[in-house]
Amino acid sequence: MPIYDLSYDMTTLLSPEERNAMRKGVISQRQVWIKQQAHYYLEAGIDIEIKVIWHKKAYEAIIQEVIADKHDLLLKMAHQNDRFDAMIFTSLDRHLLRKCRCPVWMVKDKVWSNDGGILVAVNLSNEESYHDKLNIKLIKETENISHQIVKNPHIHLVSVYPVAPINIAIELPDFDPNIYNQALLAHHLVAMKKLRQRFTIDEKYTHVVEGSSEKKSLKPVTNYMQVLLYCVF
Repeated sequence: MPIYDLSYDMTTLLSPEERNAMRKGVISQRQVWIKQQAHYYLEAGIDIEIKVIWHKKAYEAIIQEVIADKHDLLLKMAHQNDRFDAMIFTSLDRHLLRKCRCPVWMVKDKVWSNDGGILVAVNLSNEESYHDKLNIKLIKETENISHQIVKNPHIHLVSVYPVAPINIAIELPDFDPNIYNQALLAHHLVAMKKLRQRFTIDEKYTHVVEGSSEKKSLKPVTNYMQVLLYCVF
């Protein structure tokens, strides 16, 4: 658990030694709290190492731990938004997804159903060749994980493609955005077919969605399945 409170560093009335003692006190309190949360597992004899680290940037502290101890997997709890009843990724989550050296698994506090589905976000733009290798790696990793948590996993593939900007038709009168969008959709459908056939994934489990990958809502795709989403930025 990385923690930080600016007020402990801004207090000029205290000496460096006193500020350090206060930080150690806060760290000790957090360690006790974590042990209370994990006491069932500790009492069962599971080997758990608890660390509380004072650091201004939580994601840097976590990534430094991953690198230092060469961890294989990072589990991070996603936050539930009661108003929209959806899983929310915080700025910390996004930093970890983009910069962590090992796979990141966003976890929710629910039990997986036996017929749950797994959604893999893939990039079919083909702008760079490494996207193809990453897509294949994501699906292979998903297959390996899915058979450990679901009896009959249904792996879904989703890709989002951007439409032509509205103002481009004004700037380029001869440009037809409808033809461009249709061609882009066709390209993604062909690429998706090639990818799903490689892994014998049924066509009904593939989704090509129009819009921005950062803003597009995937609720129509995800509202009927348990989802493990690999985010590729």
